[in-house]
Amino acid sequence: MNYDFTIINSCLNSSKNEIYKLFNGFNHYLNEIKLKIEAYDIDGESNFNIFLSISDTYYKENFHSDIIRLILDPSTEKIGNEKNINLFVNLLNKIKPNLKITIGKNITTEREKGRIDILIYDSKLNSIIIENKINFAIDQDDQLGRYYNNALKRGFKIKAIVYLTLTPEKQLDINYSIKDSKLREVIKDMIIPLSIINKKGEKNFIDDFINQCIKYSEDNIIAKVYYSEYKELLKSLGGNAVTMDLDRKALLEIYTSKEKLEQFNLFGSLWDNRVRLFNKIIKELLKENDFFEHPDDLQNTLYFKINDNISLGYHIKEWSFGFTYTPENKKLSKNLQDELKILLENKKLKDIFTKNPTDNNEAWVWKCVDINKIGDCKSLIFNFNALKELIPK
Repeated sequence: MNYDFTIINSCLNSSKNEIYKLFNGFNHYLNEIKLKIEAYDIDGESNFNIFLSISDTYYKENFHSDIIRLILDPSTEKIGNEKNINLFVNLLNKIKPNLKITIGKNITTEREKGRIDILIYDSKLNSIIIENKINFAIDQDDQLGRYYNNALKRGFKIKAIVYLTLTPEKQLDINYSIKDSKLREVIKDMIIPLSIINKKGEKNFIDDFINQCIKYSEDNIIAKVYYSEYKELLKSLGGNAVTMDLDRKALLEIYTSKEKLEQFNLFGSLWDNRVRLFNKIIKELLKENDFFEHPDDLQNTLYFKINDNISLGYHIKEWSFGFTYTPENKKLSKNLQDELKILLENKKLKDIFTKNPTDNNEAWVWKCVDINKIGDCKSLIFNFNALKELIPK
């Protein structure tokens, strides 16, 4: 989409009082969002994960039930093991220690038998029912009551019913989900609410199960990657869900006011173009600090000569920060690359970088800058000055 930069310019030139008034009007939203982020320790990043990239059903109940069953089934090739079941049962016992749940050997996991999302049982038919509500699906009429009775008819000894949700805001409607009042009294104490994410210090599926699966899979790279990628998907879904109600209310407030909608559209245009605008800001700032455009094939590179071998360098379009070769030298030796990588990991540098590791080749040793951390670019100049001091004379 093309944006009218005259509109953006108009927005930038509007009075500070108008800008303050706009954002001050949404101060309640910003404060509530901040409290949610702090309470749930949400990192706010939308991280890549394999599951998100290969399926457009990543948010659906059956998608998650299939994955969780595979993780819990010891017979699943390459990613299943009995340790996972033990970790899961240990978590349930920590939430409700009075149940004293035990699951023995020869574990079987089932999907959608008798409409039960996931059923786990051992050779003695000790069993755990998992009702998956990750997608915030409503409780069905007598749902848990029917599942419990179906399992009993098959001879299972039900030790727990796990009510799995994305956040603790999703609560079980126990009277609707178990219609028979006598049966409800039998079942209610064995129901274990478990959320994918939870407030700091509260037990949850990611920290107290998936993270434990990752911890105990050091010798199984495929399993570790599988668990780790699923964790990233769950974090993303959970983080979005925690703030969803606040986001909806704020958006409704914006769209019910023509003035607010126009103002936010202006800022939206500005925000969508921030990378392009920041590139120009950074280029001008570096030139003011005696950086020059690199004369060789390193297009969009600005450099500051340190000596005949190395220069400080910044690639405008790639947002690459670090070292490049001085034009007269043509390349960085392997030994020099290794030394410069160590300098880029120095704790004196302010954290303005992405999570990508430091990389290197004959032309560059670099870290990638995160636009959301760079602030007003003073930290960029600070880091370059810090590197000047760190380089051996």
